[in-house]
Amino acid sequence: MKKLLLLSLFMIAHFISNAQEWAPIGTEWYYTHLYWWTPDIDFNHWVSAKDTTINGQHCRIIEKTHFACDLRPYRNFMYGENRRIYFFNERTENFEVLYDFNLEAGDSLKIPNWLDESLGFEFEPDTIIYLVDSTSTFAWNDSTYIKQYISHYIPYWGEYEYFTAIENIGGTNQMFNYSPGICNGEYDGPLRCYNSPETGLINFGTVACDYTPVEKVIADPKIRVFPNPVTDQLLVNLNSELHVKLEFKIYDYSGKWVHAGVIDGTSNPIDLSRLSSGIYMLRLFDSGIPVNTQKIVKM
Repeated sequence: MKKLLLLSLFMIAHFISNAQEWAPIGTEWYYTHLYWWTPDIDFNHWVSAKDTTINGQHCRIIEKTHFACDLRPYRNFMYGENRRIYFFNERTENFEVLYDFNLEAGDSLKIPNWLDESLGFEFEPDTIIYLVDSTSTFAWNDSTYIKQYISHYIPYWGEYEYFTAIENIGGTNQMFNYSPGICNGEYDGPLRCYNSPETGLINFGTVACDYTPVEKVIADPKIRVFPNPVTDQLLVNLNSELHVKLEFKIYDYSGKWVHAGVIDGTSNPIDLSRLSSGIYMLRLFDSGIPVNTQKIVKM
């Protein structure tokens, strides 16, 4: 009997010692941060700053450096328990589940929307529904974590958004994966790095955690975009001295990506006939680095 009791106590102690605490103080997340109106690239630094208690619940204060289109505040209150990540929802004044890694493929998670309709978001759904499309694992050092592939429907856009989340880490596109119809034009994603006292530094790509590129400016007359305003066809002329292939992306006024392609030559037509009238932003990229941004008026 004593041997059985000692074995049970050993197994419990072993489980506790190997269980990882969510976001211990000092944990960091580095997300790429983009601006709709400029070609600048920055990073949004999230950090687990300190402990606090809200509504009797012990939690972490998670601070970030940039406001983004998820419209979450600079200071978020979060905690992890039973393979779930919770956040304090200012709209409901309660902690809600943000990620549940107990869910399997085909399961769904309903999250009360944190956007307050009194602030002009009455067209947003009251509930955000995450659908777990599939699961896999993410291995790091001697630990294995659940990885979920998730989709959710955005009524304003009339389409689905897809992202992934990793147990103990959170979202790998944004921490809070929801894009309302109207936002401030700043976007997070993807996750570059995660760094905690328990895992050490995990770099999810080839870009340094705090990488901020020096913008390469291609000045007139090397790039000429006309006519502007435009009716159907936009022309992008490159000076023959450039000898580069550029990618282009066009965003509508709310920041939604609506058209993309490649520019390769001195005279490059872009068909805009399918776009509705309005204001758009044309961004040109050289090997993934933004080099030029221009506002376009579509008649």
